[in-house]
Formats: sequence, C-alpha cells, structure tokens
Amino acid sequence: MALYRCSKRACGRIWKADSHPETCPWCSGRKLHELGFDELEIEEIVAEVDKCDESTEEGLELQAALFQLAAAAGDLWGITNLGWCYEAGAGVEQDDKQAVWLYTQAAEMGYPPAQCNLAVCYESGIGVAADIEEAAELFHAAAERGYPRAQFCLARYYENGICVRKNEEKAVEWYQAAAWQNYPPAMTSLGWCCEFGAGTEKSSEAAVLWYTRAAEAGDPNGQCNLAWCKETGIGCERSYEEAAGWYEKAAARGHMRAICNLAECYIHGRGVEESPEHAFELYNAAAERGHAHAQFRLGIFRRMGYGCEQDLEAAVELFRQSAEQGHAGAQCELAIAYERGRGTRRDPEEAVKWYRLAAKQGDICATYNLGWCYEAGYGVERDLKEAARLYRITAEQDDLDGQTSYGWCLRHGVGVPQNAKEALVWFERAAAKGQPRALTNLAQMLRGGEGCAKDEVRAVELFLQAAEKGYAPAQTEYAICCERARGRDRDPEEAFLWYGRAAEQDDLCAMYNLAWCYETAFGTEENPVKAAEWYRKTAEKGDADGQTSYGWCCRNGYGAAANIPEAVRWYKLAAGQGQPRALFNLALLYLDGDAEPEEGESAVGLLEQAAAKNYAPAMNRLGWCYQYGKGVPENRKKAASWAKKGAEAGNCDAQCRLGWYYDTGFGVRRSEESAFYWYKKAAENGSAQGAYNLAWCYENGQGTKASDRKAVQMFKKAAELGHKGAQYSLGWRYANGKGVKKDLELAVEWYRKAVEQEHASACNNLGIMYESGEGVPQDFEEAVRLFRLAVQYDPENGHAWHSLGDCYERGWGVDADLAKAVELYQKSVGLGNGCAMAALGRLYMEGIGVECDEAEAVRLFRESSEKGDSDGSFYLARCAAEGRGMAASAEEALLLCEKALADNDFCNVKPAEVRRLLKKLRSA
Repeated sequence: MALYRCSKRACGRIWKADSHPETCPWCSGRKLHELGFDELEIEEIVAEVDKCDESTEEGLELQAALFQLAAAAGDLWGITNLGWCYEAGAGVEQDDKQAVWLYTQAAEMGYPPAQCNLAVCYESGIGVAADIEEAAELFHAAAERGYPRAQFCLARYYENGICVRKNEEKAVEWYQAAAWQNYPPAMTSLGWCCEFGAGTEKSSEAAVLWYTRAAEAGDPNGQCNLAWCKETGIGCERSYEEAAGWYEKAAARGHMRAICNLAECYIHGRGVEESPEHAFELYNAAAERGHAHAQFRLGIFRRMGYGCEQDLEAAVELFRQSAEQGHAGAQCELAIAYERGRGTRRDPEEAVKWYRLAAKQGDICATYNLGWCYEAGYGVERDLKEAARLYRITAEQDDLDGQTSYGWCLRHGVGVPQNAKEALVWFERAAAKGQPRALTNLAQMLRGGEGCAKDEVRAVELFLQAAEKGYAPAQTEYAICCERARGRDRDPEEAFLWYGRAAEQDDLCAMYNLAWCYETAFGTEENPVKAAEWYRKTAEKGDADGQTSYGWCCRNGYGAAANIPEAVRWYKLAAGQGQPRALFNLALLYLDGDAEPEEGESAVGLLEQAAAKNYAPAMNRLGWCYQYGKGVPENRKKAASWAKKGAEAGNCDAQCRLGWYYDTGFGVRRSEESAFYWYKKAAENGSAQGAYNLAWCYENGQGTKASDRKAVQMFKKAAELGHKGAQYSLGWRYANGKGVKKDLELAVEWYRKAVEQEHASACNNLGIMYESGEGVPQDFEEAVRLFRLAVQYDPENGHAWHSLGDCYERGWGVDADLAKAVELYQKSVGLGNGCAMAALGRLYMEGIGVECDEAEAVRLFRESSEKGDSDGSFYLARCAAEGRGMAASAEEALLLCEKALADNDFCNVKPAEVRRLLKKLRSA
C-alpha cells in the first residue's frame, strides 16, 4: 500500500492504492508518481487531511495514511491522530494498545492532545489497565498547557471529587479556562454551574448566556439545556417556539434527551402543533436506538393507545427492554403489568422482583407498591413491619400516597406501634396537598377525637374536600355527616346526592345507604323499586348487609315481587357469612311459619347463632320465645336470662324488657331498684320506651327518689325520640304546670306531635284546648274533629266520648243534639269515666234530654265522686244541701265540697262555685 500524487498542477491530489494507478481518480490524468515519506511538508499533510472524505472508507484510509506520513516524520500531531485512528478503527484495523503506544510517545514529548487522549485511555481502561490517578495527572498536565478538552475533563474531576478533593470552585475555574477557548462542552458545563450555583454565584441569566454560546457552537448538550431554559423561562423569557427549535437542532444531532423533550413538546403542543403521532415517532426513533427512557415513554404510549394503536403486549415488551437497562420507571411499570396481568400473565413473584429493583433505585411508586405487596402478602410473605418501613421511605420523600399509608399504619398500629398523634402529622402533610385518602383519614380522626381534640366541624370540611375530588369513601362519609347532622346541619337531600355519587363508583356502603334513602324517603321520594334495586346490587357483590336487606325486600314484597323462597336464599347467603341480622330474620320466617327450616335447622338455633355473635336483638327474641313458649317450652327464668344477656350486650329493647321483668317479677324476684336501673340503661342507650318508663319511675318514686324535674327530663327525652305517650305526658305537664313552668304553647306543640302519631288522649286534650281557646285560637270545629279522632284511635277512651258528648250538648262545633249527647255520655259512663257520670247525672237531675230522675242523678253523682271527679262531688254536695234525690245533710254537703276541692279534678264546674257553697254551708 503506497501513496500516489497526480502531477497535474491543476489537480495535485493524493491517492492511496495497492499498486501504481494508471490514471488519477480525480482528474483522469496519466501522470502519477509514488510519494516518499519525506516528500510532503506537515502543512501539506494537514491540508490533504482536510480534503479527506471521512464518510467513506477510502477517505478514512487516506487520512490514516497521511497521519502515518506525519508520524513517520516525528510530528506529534500526526502521532496523536494516528493513535486516534487505531483507537477508533478509522482507516486502520482497530488496535487500542497501538493507540496507547502512540499517545504515549507524543505525551512524553509534552503534547497536550496526546496527554489528554492517553488520560482518557487510562480513565476508561482502553488499551491499558484502568488507572484513574494516572488519568488525572495527564489531564492536569494537558490542562496546564492550555488544552481545552483536558481542562474540561479536569474540571469534571474537581466537580465530582475524582482523584482530587471535590472542589466546585476549582472546577468552575477550569471550565472557564476551556470555555474562554470556545470549547463547547465546557461552555455547557459552565452554564450548568451558573444555573445551579455550583462553585460560582447562582445566575440563571449567566447560565443562559453560556448555554447559548455552546448551542450556537453546535454542542447538543448546550442546545438541549438552552431549550429547557426557553421552555421553562429559566434566566430568560419563556418561549416554547425557541425551545422547540433548539430541541430540534439537538435532536438532529442524535441527542436523546432532546429527542425525548421534543416529543413532550408535541404531546403538549408547546412551540409546535400538538401531535401525539409525531411524539410517538420521536420516542420510537430513540427507542430503536436503545434509549431506555424513550423505551419507557413509548411503552406508556402503547399502553394508553396514545398516538398509536393500543397494544398492551408491545407495551410490556418496551417496559422490559427499558427495565433491563435499569430504568426505574420502566421496572415499576413492568411490575404493575405483572401485578395486574396487563399485557402479560399475572405473576405476583415477578411483580415483586421488579418493584424491588425499581425501589432500590429510589423509585417512589415502586417503593410504595412494594410496601403494599408486603402489607397484602402479594408475591411475598406478608410482613407488616417491612410494609410500614417502605411506606415511611416514600412518606419522607413527600409522596402523598406514602404519607397517607404510613399515617394509616400509625393510626391502626400496623407494622409499627400505634401512635395517633404521629399519624395525624402525616395525614396533615398529605391532606395539605389535597390527597383525598389523607383528607378522609384526618377527618375521621378529628371526628372521633383520635389523638386530638374532637372537631366534627373541621372533619366535615375535610370530608367535603376529598368528596369533591371524587374519592368515593369520602363522599360516603360526607353523606353520613349530612344524614346524621355530624358537624353540620342535617341535610337529607345533600346526603342522598353524595350517596348517589359514591354508589356510582361501587362504594358498597354508599350503595347500601342509597337503597336505604329510597326505602325511607330520606332526601328523595320513597321509591321501593330503586331501594330494592340498590340492595340487590350490593347483595350481588357479596355484601352480607345488602343480601340481608334484599332478602327483606323479597320477604315483604318491597320493590320486588314477594318471594319467600328468594328471601330465604338471600338470608341464607348472608347467614353463611355470619351476618347476625340475616340469621335473625331467617329465624323470624321460621317462627312465623312462612318458611320451613331444613333438616337440622331451627328458629331457636338460628337465634342462638346470632346471639353467639353478640346480636342483642336475637337475645331479646330468645327471651320472647321462652316467655311465650315459641319453639321452646315456656320458661320464665330462661326468658329473663336471655333478656339479661341482651340487656348487658347493650340492646335497649332487651334492657326495657328486663326492666319490665323486674317491675312485674316475671322470671326474677321483683325489684323496683333493678327495674329502675335497666330502664335507665335503656334510656341512656336511646330507647324511647326506656326513657318513658324511667320517667314514670321518677314520677312515682319507684326504685328511686321521686322527682318531678327528672320525670319531665325523661318524658322530654322520650318525646324527642318520638314516643307518643311521652309526647302526650309532656304536653299534659306543660298544660298543667306539673314539674315545669306552665306553658300552653309548648303543651299544644307536644300534644300535636302525639296527635300525629294517633295518640287518643292527646287528641282529646288538644281538642279541649281548642274548645277553651287556651294556647290556641278557640275553634270548636277543630275540637270536634280531634275528639272524633280520639274515639277513632281508641274506642275505649271514655274521656274522648265525654268531650264529644259535651260538644253535642252545648252545640259547640256541631248542631246541638241532646239525645246524641246523652248517648255519648252513656258510652263514656260505660267506660267508667267520672266526668261523664257527673254530666249525665246533671241531665237526669234537670230532665234535659232524658226524663228527670233525681235518684239516678244522685247515683251517678256518687259514683263520679267515688272516682275522684270534682264535678260529681260538687253536684252530690248540692243535692245533700238541698235534699234532692237524697236526705238533706249539711254535714255531708260540707264534706263533699271539701273533697271536690281536694281532688281538684274539675271538668265543667268552676272551683269558685264550690267555695261559695262551702262558705254558705259553714255560715249556716
């Protein structure tokens, strides 16, 4: 192989060939001669090297041959470049050792480029054993001689503390030295130091200046960094268009980060027209060149079908390629694919493997998911301590999910000692940034006062924040607050709205509660069909409560066709999950004879199963079974025993039942004190009947000291819980000032509440108030309406029959009809009403509506008086004083007047009339 030169002055080109060419390949001239090693000056060689076409093998071979000429002449430039040819295999067979030998020759002569190249060989172990210290010395030697590449490399050593003590200021000095010689990589690195204040004063503007110089000099790193500054407005005015332009330039030079960032520009339409397809093409180009991040992003595109056709299998393959290169994000995505069986087989162990690899690199998502695997025992042995540790790692890196899960571990003592106060700290941190699960947990703790002062108002605010972010559990919690007036006003419509939103996300609690809203007309119109539909949806998802309630719908034909076998089926499904209410309801079907138990089943057995699960209603019902001999022999002691178990389990009905047993001595030794105790327990647990019975204990001093004040308190509690008897009793006390200050308006209010529940005596008393105009405007028609309701609700209510008869006698609210009045009085008398006896006796005495019959009148007066009726005593006293229908007796008349005043139970007679008669008798 030799070099030949064209002799034509106009050409003069040099050519390399194995044999003497016949013609010049450049001008076709025939005069060519072989060059000797000493025929060319170095300047000529350099000029000829510049003419070589490095894109062709022939050009590279000629270039190497020219370097050989220069090297043979002892030129350090030639020696060094020939070494580079051997290192790169450019125009010669690659030979790293030969390259090192050549670099060494020139380096020993103090030639900086050779020193620098040799340093790179020592740094990377190219053709020589790696020796970083030798590399540092060589870089330093070349840098001191002003060689910019060496200065740049030495700056890197100072910046990163490689073989020298880390010194960012020194690094900047060397970067500056190279940059001022227009070495583009140094300009870029100096810009980075200025941007982040590494070894120099932080200055985004100075960073942009150096990035610009590097970019304009063609450095792709500088171009990419400048583009980033333009995109984000760091040190310059933001310009998406300029950013995209510089990314384009760097991408054209194969800069991978620029290609990826340019793809992101196309995704978001920043500086270029939005084009998912173009973004996909860019990532695909980088991915084909093995760029890990591009493969990762391309996998995301394939998984989502963004800018391309969705292909889950292809996505997994891209994630795998990237993951095998150590890309943490891809490792996490690959793990997710294995966890969920998305685009590949479901493989818990493989998922854990990749989560662990990504977590080791600090990937927060992978660390968190690995924590979940340990918590759930998914693909790895369950280890709650390890789960909590991993959650804490992510929490400390400000990962909101990690903060929330670690807070949850602390709240419940999962994998760590329970610590409510520390849990609150983590929930607060995540909640401050809007993490919905953290908001929900924080709200729950505030509502319950866990580790903090109870604050239901703030709890509601937090539930609402999370609910508005679409978090179903928070939507359910907020709905519950609206339903139950917890931390805010009760708002049925709002509760219904949020239950609906959560139910649409398949939140089981919300689905169940939404059904309940439709059933009870809470916040919406009653809709049995929708109630049954939502109960069925929860039932079909395996929810035992839903199965029980849907079974109830089938049992009662509520919103669904009445179907006892279907009810039994759903009850049995729920009972199979141990749902005590299902066991209880199934037992009731058997007790009522609506279904036949299977062999080995019995109603009492089901109740006992439910009772074994501490379901107090079942205990109470077992007491009822033994009380009445239903399914078991009657047994008072066992009845009392089961009632006591239910009572001790906190069931207010059982507590009331047990109180009644002690009150009456049923199955237990009678004890007013024990009756009082259990009535009190029932009342404290929200039992209206318990509060009502307790009120009578206070009223009558039964088992406790009599107290009108406490009696009124309990009547009021029971009344507020909807007990109509208590509402009536409270109304009566306000009307009569018994234990409370007399208040006719409150009396009317409570009577009216009782009337709404069809309480006959309340109807009668409210009617009397309308009749007299006390506490309400006088309205005889309304009075009559109420009296009629009273006898309709309770035909045995003698007071109401008397009141209605009084209206017919007087013509109040109806046409006067004495015969009707007599008929009604007689009905009342037949029921033992003393007022009616006095009224009917008065009619007999005067012969009004009946024939006059003084003896009958006196009989009725006497019977009335004996019942404590003041009207009867007064009328009888007058008869004794006047000797009508009986022997005259001033003494008896005086005693009867005193009795009337003492009984103080007047109906139509005024106490003043009695006092006048008494005065007259005493003065006689």
